[in-house]
Amino acid sequence: ARTLAHERTLFSELQHRVANNLAFVSALFGLQKRKLAGNPAALAAFEDARVRLDTIGRLHRRLYDPANADLPFEAVVRELLRDMLGTAGRPDIRVEVECARMPLSISKTMSLSLFVLEAATNSLKHAFRDRAGGLLRVSLQPAGEGRARLVVADDGPGWPQGHSVDTGSGLGLRILKSFAASSHVRLSFENHAG
Repeated sequence: ARTLAHERTLFSELQHRVANNLAFVSALFGLQKRKLAGNPAALAAFEDARVRLDTIGRLHRRLYDPANADLPFEAVVRELLRDMLGTAGRPDIRVEVECARMPLSISKTMSLSLFVLEAATNSLKHAFRDRAGGLLRVSLQPAGEGRARLVVADDGPGWPQGHSVDTGSGLGLRILKSFAASSHVRLSFENHAG
């Protein structure tokens, strides 16, 4: 019992240090931004990275908090999107989340949450950029044979005419493809009212 308590304490301390290190790197990005005042593209890239790190740090703290051990994925996603939209100053975007209860490890929950975050960030940048309001939907449902289907959708204009996801080179798209490859999942994009 003493060894188990010691291991739990060490694990908790490790998770706390990881979250603190993410916050530290984010703060460094904020300091470095000052040196890039004349370069708007570099400023935007640093700010984008800083916001991502902050969000990952908050997600990490939330998921590895023992009080949240049984938090369903739906609740994690709701909080994550509320944080993201609040940080972006977009309370006008409605969020609908419908996730079936299914057993997910913390690492799988983290991966899926980061994927949802990146897809939602892309929606913010492209679907909601030039308009007020909008709808962002997230769904996770069983798909048979131990599989599941995660859908992140918005009601924006959809992919531009002639745009190919295969040849897209934006950072967000590259991140989504990387998550899919490392998680051994199939990634697909569709235009259906957004």
